[in-house]
Amino acid sequence: MRLFDLHCDTLSELLKTGGDIRQNDCQVDFERGTRFSPWFQCFAVWVRDGISPEQGSSLCRAMLLLASEWEEKYPDDFHILRRRQELFSAPKTPCTAILTIENGGVAAGQDTLPDSWISAGVKMVSLTWNGANRWAQGCNGNPKRGLTAAGKEAVCALDRAGILIDVSHLNRRSFWDLCHTSHRPLVASHTASAALRPIPRNLTNTQFVEIRNRGGLVGLDFCLEHIGIQSIDRFIAHLEHFWSLNGRKTVALGCDFDGISLPPEWNGMPILETLYERLLQRNYAESLIDDFFFDNAYRFFKTNLKDDENGLSKYPKQSSDRYRG
Repeated sequence: MRLFDLHCDTLSELLKTGGDIRQNDCQVDFERGTRFSPWFQCFAVWVRDGISPEQGSSLCRAMLLLASEWEEKYPDDFHILRRRQELFSAPKTPCTAILTIENGGVAAGQDTLPDSWISAGVKMVSLTWNGANRWAQGCNGNPKRGLTAAGKEAVCALDRAGILIDVSHLNRRSFWDLCHTSHRPLVASHTASAALRPIPRNLTNTQFVEIRNRGGLVGLDFCLEHIGIQSIDRFIAHLEHFWSLNGRKTVALGCDFDGISLPPEWNGMPILETLYERLLQRNYAESLIDDFFFDNAYRFFKTNLKDDENGLSKYPKQSSDRYRG
């Protein structure tokens, strides 16, 4: 079974606990992930609201360093995707990692686009988490405010660098400000349908259609707050709703593993095997399920990643002591 998952918070969890990516008590590790082949995993560098830009920047660097250390420690198992061209050949390792930033307006410190993001190979950035920061308003922020001037500058810088923008966590005003600022395809890496669960964190039908019409991508997650009932059937109801909006080539997995609580019996990643079987039992075509599990995301990244050749040549692969001190 092939898997392309748009969001997990395993980096921040293992930075906090000191656990190992090979095997741990979280929801994502090699032991469970390599049952999927190929396995592409977006690893989010998440920083929380309410901390200083200096703290946010420091935490961001620490998580980027941790990912680099995993690559050095497990060269046969874990590889960080740095160039779009890599997507046109067989994966180098069982786990291909795509690094993303969550809450960029805090994680960037005082910078518009930190050089360290380019050197680390960051491919996608969400502007906020739930609250407001110097770039934009999150879903729990002031509904009358959207992108700031600094946020619009950051969006333009991200576009120039070829880094994808993740609209997850934005409030409605920030979303539409972003749509007027950037003309590139957008991603909602982990969300659900506001039509089924009307909360500010979920996408409205209009937002979904906007992302779809831009050739964008929407990742569906397992969060109890987002889907309403934490069950496979309820998750599928949200999926079917997005499919009904002519979204069969738009929806992907954005599980939010290690960013949410799950029923213990799900055991993290293995629940995806159950989900696949449940969709087969509902007589959905295997090609449609494979689009959802892998092909939609893979095709999107192949089409829309744009390497910053100057940046990539200026900054070599990180060494394990890059951010020491």
